Amino acid sequence: VKIDTDVPKYVFADELRLKQVLVNLLSNAIKFTNKGTIQIKISLIKTYKDSRVQLRFSVKDRGIGISAENQQKIFEAFTQEDASTTKRFGGTGLGLTISNKILALMESKLHVDSHLGKGSLFYFDVVFRASYDEDNTLDDIEHIKHALIVDDNPTSRKLLKDLLALKKITYTEVKNGIEALQIIKENTEVFDVIFMDYQMPYLNGLETIGYFRENYSNYDTPIILLNSMLNDEKINESVKQLDIEQVLMKPISFKSLYAALSKISAKKQDFDKKIPVHKDAFTIIIAEDNNVNITLTETIIKNIYPNATILLASNGREALTLFKLHQPDLIFMDIQMPVMNGYNATKAIKSLEEVHQTPVIALTGGVLKGEVENCLKAGMDDYIPKPITKNKIQSMILKWLQKSKNIKGKSKVVHQEVNNEMRYNLKELYDKIDQDEAFLNIILKKTKTYWDNILSTLNVALENDDLVEVKQIAHKLKGSSLNLCFNKLASLASKIEKYEGNNMNTVSQYIDTIDEEINFLKEKIFVEKGMQN
Repeated sequence: VKIDTDVPKYVFADELRLKQVLVNLLSNAIKFTNKGTIQIKISLIKTYKDSRVQLRFSVKDRGIGISAENQQKIFEAFTQEDASTTKRFGGTGLGLTISNKILALMESKLHVDSHLGKGSLFYFDVVFRASYDEDNTLDDIEHIKHALIVDDNPTSRKLLKDLLALKKITYTEVKNGIEALQIIKENTEVFDVIFMDYQMPYLNGLETIGYFRENYSNYDTPIILLNSMLNDEKINESVKQLDIEQVLMKPISFKSLYAALSKISAKKQDFDKKIPVHKDAFTIIIAEDNNVNITLTETIIKNIYPNATILLASNGREALTLFKLHQPDLIFMDIQMPVMNGYNATKAIKSLEEVHQTPVIALTGGVLKGEVENCLKAGMDDYIPKPITKNKIQSMILKWLQKSKNIKGKSKVVHQEVNNEMRYNLKELYDKIDQDEAFLNIILKKTKTYWDNILSTLNVALENDDLVEVKQIAHKLKGSSLNLCFNKLASLASKIEKYEGNNMNTVSQYIDTIDEEINFLKEKIFVEKGMQN
């Protein structure tokens, strides 16, 4: 990943649509590259006087390439470079066509530069309104002055140096663990943080840190381990043993880097001022694949416990990884997630604990008979039926974190059906977020974008006659609608989720009613609030 330093930090864009195009391009690059490298790059092409910029997004691979005569054909629906490609790699070629249609709405289009057997470069240019505002949530990075970078990959070092330079953090760089140990031994420089790559020649990152801890035990500089593997058991076991501050996944983004440095800087500041940790400074994992639900749950927790550390996982496997790295105090776990569902993630987490049992609270919109029993059977300690409310979240935290952890009684669960008496209830939503008008506007805007994406994916699944996918999408829509108090929309989505037939015309009619309800809500809520755009 390479983002030029002159690229603005923020642009006003349709995040979901832009992401959809990039995911399509990256998926193709991975699919057609058996060996080699893949690079995504963002560069500044042009700056306008009215705060607009033209950015170029490019994805370059070292894969099979495309012959010159076929380079235009690949943008046609259901067409690939040749017939054998489909048999070998799978897929329909529809992704590039969809991407081009999306880009056309942004007044752009895909370009390709490719040579058979040597790889391909896909790129597109888009004009955005830009913002160069600073992120005020990370201003305590100023306590990090000087860093040591230990990495044998020059491209990785260059990316890290550029990101540090943006915050005026100086650095010293070395190519391997032996050189790093030599610098520490000579003790000629003072470092506020050490970035240690895992995969290096001679001594890998863990071996270097192990030698470092054994021979320089009084040297307490925080160490951030850099790794390319999401779920590496050896690293997970070594994090606590070697007192590794954090693990950052490559490629490093400015957001993840600055967040990591912010935590280190805050700890350093607290230690210097001898500020005691607040008694309610919990660490909580939210495992949920729906962005609207994540935002709502996270905001509710932060409003109740501003000192809480919130870790976010989009599936069960990520939740398991975060659990191993951070040993949280509480986990809110959705049931239906991709990669690994909530049941399996909970079983894996509980199998790792011998004495202390971290409470796992199920979050689900399901009202199926036996779901409570399935949650408890998987090892979950409690259950919150959606929609999520401030009272439900607060009562769970009070029950499991502020009472004796030796008492582990199971709560009585009350199933909650969709309330159809009110079509929507903004007052109830407003109460959930502590009457925060600004946040209400933010979450409504996110919801509007989310609805557009849901309708698009529903229609694609319908065209593919994929009833299973349609039901999964409807389940997510029902859950987010319940959380946001859009009761009729939740009810309509629930009809699709519970549909037991196989007539896609009936499903299509259900989707039409959802489309009508969303248009009604847009007209009623967004127009009235002056949020049409």
